[in-house]
Amino acid sequence: MADHNETLANFMAITDCTDDAQAFGILTASDWKLEEAVNLFFASNAGGGSGGGSGAPPKPAVEDEEVQERAPMPAIVDRLVDHPMQFGGRGYASARGLASSSRAQPAVDAFGDFEAAATNRPGNPPRSAALSSLFQAPTGLLFRGDFEGAKAHAAQEGKWLMLNVQDKSEFASHRLNRDTWSNGVLRDMVKGMFVFLQAQAEEEDGVHLVSSYRLRGVPAICIIDPITGTKLFERQGFVDAEQLIEDLVPFMDVGPKDPGAGRLAQVMAVKSRQQPAKQQQRGSEAGAHGRHLTEDEQVAMAVAASMEQGTNHAQPSSSPPEDSGDDEELDEAAVYAAIERENQHRALQEQQRAEELARPPPEKVMQDAEARLPAEPATTDSNACRIAVRLPTGDRAQRRFLKTDSVQALMDLVLSKVPEAAGGRKFDVVASFPGALPLTEMSASLESAGVANSMLVVKWKD
Repeated sequence: MADHNETLANFMAITDCTDDAQAFGILTASDWKLEEAVNLFFASNAGGGSGGGSGAPPKPAVEDEEVQERAPMPAIVDRLVDHPMQFGGRGYASARGLASSSRAQPAVDAFGDFEAAATNRPGNPPRSAALSSLFQAPTGLLFRGDFEGAKAHAAQEGKWLMLNVQDKSEFASHRLNRDTWSNGVLRDMVKGMFVFLQAQAEEEDGVHLVSSYRLRGVPAICIIDPITGTKLFERQGFVDAEQLIEDLVPFMDVGPKDPGAGRLAQVMAVKSRQQPAKQQQRGSEAGAHGRHLTEDEQVAMAVAASMEQGTNHAQPSSSPPEDSGDDEELDEAAVYAAIERENQHRALQEQQRAEELARPPPEKVMQDAEARLPAEPATTDSNACRIAVRLPTGDRAQRRFLKTDSVQALMDLVLSKVPEAAGGRKFDVVASFPGALPLTEMSASLESAGVANSMLVVKWKD
């Protein structure tokens, strides 16, 4: 019942209706849906100056001591103020059509104080003052200027540019002002990381944005990279404050000037191209694998999308780039292949970083390798052999070993002589004859490996 009382109060404030019974009847006929009730009120000509009139629902008649109630009026859907712009295809309207319609019929603020404007009585308190303040624009967030000025200011401040293109004839625009932009958490988020610009679709700046970014509907909320002018995010219609906060979280982690801005743009490009059905299918498949896609996997999806679809990289421009508007489906196998390659590459990089952190300095490695070398046998020892190793620097290292010494002794010899090898660069030791294979069995003896009394060569693996 508390919800009905609030809905009744909102209805009477919007329609300026003073008859409780009339308002209750219209809301009951509209199944307590506020927007339909408001439309029904104005459509039935019940909104004449005093709030009463012929549109009030009839009082129940008493016949044979039984209450006879009328049938409910049919629900209709209409606009508060008619406007020549209509939705069509992917574009909200053409720039020429918007410009001509704005000249032919100026926009009307459905929640303006018409009575005070008509009678010009500034001393008389307006009856719709509370209603106007309820639906007013978020003045504390707005950037005072045009699109180009807002984009330049955002680029200078290192913030994302948030656009809210509205249409005064669409009730969803007023709901954004009343319910979404008034949320305290959202306002703090927008103030901290965004430059906020609100434009009207029928005005020059709004016509330019609707056409350039090919907005599919108005009102619309967009996030723009102020450096490249690329549209990274778009939502149409009314968006709840909590949902919008959740959608904007990725933009809080990185700014347009940060190194991660390119990765964020790729992730958002993939999300914007995915159809809802495709997103649901991919979510089901990810669930079948027992996990959700991580941010890094989404980056891999962006790479795959770029390869499959030939995504054009946005170039800096003073005007917003044209959106291709194609919702092409991604190749599922290519996406997950790219994810797997990305994971393998990252695992290899992490392993290399761990080895570099755990590896001692080259001087210590060279000293330890020299200490591990076996004692050099005498020239008269029948089990002795001589091995020469040509180093990458062109120098030659010669030394006597026992034939029973291991191949690992040769590796230690190289580490003790070549600082670059001691620093971690990978190398192979190969016999100098053509077609010889690298020595890989470190525990094998020099004699069994066939390198006793041989000339060997050190080759870098990379």
